[in-house]
Amino acid sequence: MKSCFFIGHRDAPESIRTDLTQAITELIEREQVQEFIVGSYGRFDQIVQVVLAEVKEQYPRITLRLLLSYHPALRNEPLPLNFTQTFYPEGMESVPKRYAIVRANHYMIDHSTHLIAYRRYPGSNTAKLVEYAKNREKNGKIKLILV
Repeated sequence: MKSCFFIGHRDAPESIRTDLTQAITELIEREQVQEFIVGSYGRFDQIVQVVLAEVKEQYPRITLRLLLSYHPALRNEPLPLNFTQTFYPEGMESVPKRYAIVRANHYMIDHSTHLIAYRRYPGSNTAKLVEYAKNREKNGKIKLILV
């Protein structure tokens, strides 16, 4: 099954909603992506969650999953509207908390067929993850979309 993950800066502007909606819709219609996974930290993730909930109204067959960077027993994350599942990556139990988000993002880039990213600041963790995804894209392992 084709899946899409999202990464972006925590201070993303609301103005990216249109580009996000268009990119997600194209993935569903042209690439047959059925699964969308997003985290819950920062403005970018919040915007993506809202857009995905809206898109699911039009495409009810898609699956929306909330990525958990921290063990579910340590932090209870409520599911956003129209999300049906959480996902906690394998092997995260031993990762120190301060590295959890970056490690979970790496895991998702390694295990997703598509990545939608919002990169604003060079040298940031998001920029490093986008570069990592670009290298995977060169090898045909992921498709990267920048919004």
